[in-house]
Amino acid sequence: MPLRPFGLALSLLAAAVPGLAAQTPDSGHTIAVGEKKSGELTAQDSVYPDHTHFQIWRLLGLGTDTIAVDLESPDFDPILAVKGPRVTHVDDDGGPGCAARLVFAPAARGNYIIIVNTTVLPARQVGRYTLSVTRAVEPDLTDDPCPGRAAGTPAQAAPRPDRILLMGRPFTSTLTKDDYLRGADSTYVQVWTVRGNKDETVTIDLTSDDFDAYLFLLGPGVSGGRRWQDDDSGGNCNARLTVTFPQTADYQVVVNTQKRFGTGAFTLEVSPGARPPSLERCRRDQ
Repeated sequence: MPLRPFGLALSLLAAAVPGLAAQTPDSGHTIAVGEKKSGELTAQDSVYPDHTHFQIWRLLGLGTDTIAVDLESPDFDPILAVKGPRVTHVDDDGGPGCAARLVFAPAARGNYIIIVNTTVLPARQVGRYTLSVTRAVEPDLTDDPCPGRAAGTPAQAAPRPDRILLMGRPFTSTLTKDDYLRGADSTYVQVWTVRGNKDETVTIDLTSDDFDAYLFLLGPGVSGGRRWQDDDSGGNCNARLTVTFPQTADYQVVVNTQKRFGTGAFTLEVSPGARPPSLERCRRDQ
């Protein structure tokens, strides 16, 4: 099952990225554990295929302790990535408000880099930012969610009254060419909202006879990793995602497909409690 986050693409970090070679870890930006530094993302910085600017910092002074990397900006919605031996971490809103925060223990000694990036929309955001690295702190999951997200990805737009999910009630809709088209993989998305209570476990099912279903959850405390997305756990190319909400807040359920430009009718339902994944294999030619 591929990782398909909405901001910075993990697959791009794991492979060669246009512009990445031009900003090697020796490109001049360095930061050590215990330091806090200011920077500025400009129109002259490298650009990802999703049209977002990025800068690379070399991370110094790593040991084996757990560290936190924080990225804040008054000018743009930050996305933060750390890449090193056998590991890539990505975060959007793990810090206070719209700030990004990654807390991790280095997997091995070696070269680690920090990638300063932005959300996809509005395109090519630039501006000032602060980057800090501290030791032995825990992630802050108690802050208010990031405000003003209509300027970010479509999954961060204001909830639509006709796309509010209620527990235990199936909703039917159609993914069409009028929905948002993701430039990264040419797939359409439709965003629904569900109210989550802290420590509440639910199962989200996305079923369709028309397309190979893919499902995401976005919101406060959600990092974009595998635990927040699913492809075929619902059986026969349907998606089933069991999650426990980190906070009491509104969360975005994102309907997506595996096939480029895929559209069609679907059913979306949120049920209380955990449901086991289906063992029925995906056999449709989608």
